[in-house]
Amino acid sequence: DENEPENVGVEGELLSDIIARRKG
Repeated sequence: DENEPENVGVEGELLSDIIARRKG
């Protein structure tokens, strides 16, 4: 959401990293 670009960015990076690790 544009309301919280920082929060979305942080969560996006965390989720991306976690997903990448889980996938291997």
